[in-house]
Amino acid sequence: MLRPGGRLGLTVWGHIKASEGAWALRPFTLAASAKVANQASMVALGRPGAGEELLARWGFEHVRRVDVPFVWEFPDPPTYARALASTGPAYEAIQEVGEDAFLAFAEEVAAERVREGLPLRAPILVVGYVARTPSTAGPAGAGFLRPPAATAEVQRLFDEDIEDVGYVMNVSRLWSQLPTAQDALFELLGQAVRAGG
Repeated sequence: MLRPGGRLGLTVWGHIKASEGAWALRPFTLAASAKVANQASMVALGRPGAGEELLARWGFEHVRRVDVPFVWEFPDPPTYARALASTGPAYEAIQEVGEDAFLAFAEEVAAERVREGLPLRAPILVVGYVARTPSTAGPAGAGFLRPPAATAEVQRLFDEDIEDVGYVMNVSRLWSQLPTAQDALFELLGQAVRAGG
């Protein structure tokens, strides 16, 4: 959650296929096809207009896209393979094929790029986004949640927080999207406690 007028900065992969160092990401494709498809969806945020549209849709203002210089360098294929194995997408690939197979494939991919006396080098296009939340807060404040409908239930949630803790908690902002679900959940929990569950 950001305060009104707060600044957000995030980076995502840019145009991978146009990146000279795309080879360095190839071992990630060993993951299950659903995981690879999810990785592709995340990479899609780097396409022109995609990240800007997403941030604007969630209420961010003054969205600016910047290119971020990024280069991976490794002294040799084994170091590259071990470093890559420590990343999130590699974990998904390792789950699919096992650590030994992942490391062997990564070393094989890197061996094709070895140049005598030079480190392995993988320039990859990275995109950064800088944006701000609106400078004035709506009923739910600024954040990734749209402001809730101004209903009596939402006002009750917010008033309870103000009375109990002096501010509106993030969890209340979340529940304000569907306040009757919170009441139903607490009623169900109460029934379980009463039944000894």
